[in-house]
Amino acid sequence: GEPQQVEHADIDDESAEADDAESGELADQLAHAFPRGVMVEVGSQREWTDGSRVYWRESCARLHAPGTNGGHHGRNDMAGIGTIGVIGGGQLARMMVAPAVQLGIELRVLAESADAAASIAATAIGDHTDPETVLAFARGVDAVTFDHEHVPQPVLELLVAEGVPVRPGPHALRFAQDKIAMRTRLTELGLPVPDWAAVEDAEGVTEFLSAHGGVAVLKTPTGGYDGKGVRIVRSADDAADWFERGGPLLIEELVPFRRELAQSVARRPSGEVAFWPLVESIQRDGVCAEVIAPAPSSSGRESQVAAEIAVAVAEGVDVTGVLAVELFETDDE
Repeated sequence: GEPQQVEHADIDDESAEADDAESGELADQLAHAFPRGVMVEVGSQREWTDGSRVYWRESCARLHAPGTNGGHHGRNDMAGIGTIGVIGGGQLARMMVAPAVQLGIELRVLAESADAAASIAATAIGDHTDPETVLAFARGVDAVTFDHEHVPQPVLELLVAEGVPVRPGPHALRFAQDKIAMRTRLTELGLPVPDWAAVEDAEGVTEFLSAHGGVAVLKTPTGGYDGKGVRIVRSADDAADWFERGGPLLIEELVPFRRELAQSVARRPSGEVAFWPLVESIQRDGVCAEVIAPAPSSSGRESQVAAEIAVAVAEGVDVTGVLAVELFETDDE
């Protein structure tokens, strides 16, 4: 009877107080990360927003639904994750901050400078190419991941030798660091790739151009991003300055395409995978300016093929973590 009802009421009050306390803690953490934002409720969702940009969003219905974590923001599901160290303080590291808060993960960042994009979460400032700097940072975390792919292989191998979990591992990350290694591996996996070659000199460029209609795409194997290290070439003269730096270059067939797509996949050490929706990316001056999710008219065969390719790449290079595979949608089959 009545005593039971009072007992349940007390439990509900304690639960509500715990939810309020945790919501307050979450708001404090988000305010530290994104000081311009405020918490608002929009329908069945809560958002941390500054009015023009949403930094964090969560379904209120999921938080309080029976059988869920009841306001714990996924922390029970992520128990034991501990502290994640991110090497690099760019925009990707910054975008990890809000989800880490939501999941109850402590995030530490080794940033390149005090004014890096992810400086809000930076716990160390230092050079990601210096072995002692990176190792000292890694000793304070449970696992290491990356904002970018530019950490040298010897530094990564040192972390592994010291017993630091590195995700993705050096063996996988090298394919993001070296485009020739990547093209070689994708070809070995039997995946659809443009015709390509590693060229050492002007003669190699001329030979490739002659076999591919007089035009091709030339890339530096390392260091290129956001349109840098990529150019259209129509003669060997177009490659002369890059050959002066030494080392081979990657030359590829110029592929006619309808649009650019990207498939992101997450993979656990066990091999389990999960997907995000296939998206369309719109590039301006070699830089991604807009992403449409999901990609229009991408249900059915397009999404199936993209998912199959993404899994083949993730498994073929043994990625643990998140991998995005960029694709051209062409007119052929």
